[in-house]
Amino acid sequence: ACFIILATFSARRKEEILLLSELDLRGSDEDGWELQPYIEKTLQAKDWIPVPPLVAQAVRLLARFSSSARKETGNPSLFQWMNPFLRRSEVMTNVCESNDAIDEFACWVKTPLWSEPGGGQTEWHWTPHQFRKFFAVLYFYRYRGATIEVLAHFLRHFNLEMTRKYLTLDPEAKRIFDEVEWGFTKQVARSIVIRREAGLGGMAKQLAKRWIDKLRQGLRITSDNLEDAEAYVARQMKRNKLVLTPKAWVDCSCPRTEQAAKSASCRQGGSEAAIGPDFSNAGPSVCIECPYS
Repeated sequence: ACFIILATFSARRKEEILLLSELDLRGSDEDGWELQPYIEKTLQAKDWIPVPPLVAQAVRLLARFSSSARKETGNPSLFQWMNPFLRRSEVMTNVCESNDAIDEFACWVKTPLWSEPGGGQTEWHWTPHQFRKFFAVLYFYRYRGATIEVLAHFLRHFNLEMTRKYLTLDPEAKRIFDEVEWGFTKQVARSIVIRREAGLGGMAKQLAKRWIDKLRQGLRITSDNLEDAEAYVARQMKRNKLVLTPKAWVDCSCPRTEQAAKSASCRQGGSEAAIGPDFSNAGPSVCIECPYS
């Protein structure tokens, strides 16, 4: 039950959850809670993320359940416990080693059967990753003003295409995602169109010069036709396959290619065979001069 709560409301992967320790939680109900999981696939480092009180309660329960087992093994993992049914000491660690454990739990709590498209009902097969995808869908359904950059950052995705895959299986969620993504692209395009020089990075300045100067040759951009200009630039961005990756401090357009890695600021001094950006080495002071910002 605690594993499912962690997977659903922290949106972390199975391996990241199983590595959590008691020290990976901080905060209070008054000030808010944060969890520090190891981000396995992208950052490959620990990072603090905001979580609801329910996640904090699950971690604290796991800390109590695993206390004696952790003393026995010296392993800080929260997912271990002393077998209470044996006279000799034995530490159990196999609670979530098999995905079938979630199916067993679902059966125990009497999860409703799944209605198949062709008729009939069957037990649903659960996998840990489904809870992470559910978080993404829930975010767009539940919160007014949901933004693609916030979701991508929380999931620690390196590009929007990774986030898109979480939502495309649900037609309604895909429609919402597409609208939000297009709105985000147009928001970036608007900054380029009106030339907010203080907020434009290297790539935006290039695009402003390349497309807006061309656009202005046949059109005087005013408040009346600003939306048309935004849509034009947004379409050009899609046509040129720019990879927009929203970060907390910058919108990155660096494609995942060896050529891009050679000039990306976050890759300077790194491996020559690198591909695309290295967000673990990025930050406000690094990205400010990058040609892809």
